[in-house]
Amino acid sequence: MCGKKKFIIAITGAPGTGKTRLTNFINDEYSIPSPRHITTRKPREDDKNGFYKYISKAEFMSNLKRYYICSGDGIRYYGIEKKEIIKQLEFNDIIVINCSLKDLEQLRKKSENIFIVYLTFSNLRHYIQKNTYSRKWDATELDSRITEAIKDSNQYNDLFKNLTINVDQNSFSEIKDKFSETFFAFLKELNFTTPIHN
Repeated sequence: MCGKKKFIIAITGAPGTGKTRLTNFINDEYSIPSPRHITTRKPREDDKNGFYKYISKAEFMSNLKRYYICSGDGIRYYGIEKKEIIKQLEFNDIIVINCSLKDLEQLRKKSENIFIVYLTFSNLRHYIQKNTYSRKWDATELDSRITEAIKDSNQYNDLFKNLTINVDQNSFSEIKDKFSETFFAFLKELNFTTPIHN
C-alpha cells in the first residue's frame, strides 16, 4: 500500500440504515469495488452475490489474526481478511467497505486514508424497529440490536468526520447525491486524481 495514496470508503451505521444499499450503489455507479466480507449471519435478500462469504462462528473464531477488521456481539460476527484488503488496494485506488461502528476504531488505527459515511436515524429505536421488520428478529434480538446501536452511536460519535446522513430525513436519491457531492469534493481538496468521475 505504498506509493500513491489509496482510500477506503467506510459505510457504517445502525441496522436498517441502508449500508448495503449504499455500498451496492457505489460499486455499480462508480465501479469502486469491495473486498469480500465474511459473516456468520444468514444470507439476506439484499445481499449482492459474492459480497459475503458465510461461515460458522467456530470457523470465524478459529483464526482472528487473518482479519484486517472484525467485530461481533456474541451471536453475529463480521470481518474482512487482510489479504482481501491488500489484493483490492493493489489494483484499485479506492475501495468501499460495509462495516460496524466498532470496526471504525480498528480501521482508523490501520489507515489514515478513510472516508467515513455514517448513516443514522433521528430516532434510532423507532426506525430500527420499523426498517428491520422484514428480518423477522425476535423481541430479544431486536432489543439487543437497538441497545447496541445506541451505545455504539454514543461511544464512537467522534469518528464521524466526513459525512453523516439521517436516513429517515432523506430519500435514497438524496443520500446518493450527498455522498457523491461530498466524496468528490473530498478528493478534489486532496488533489487526488482517479479514473472515476462525478
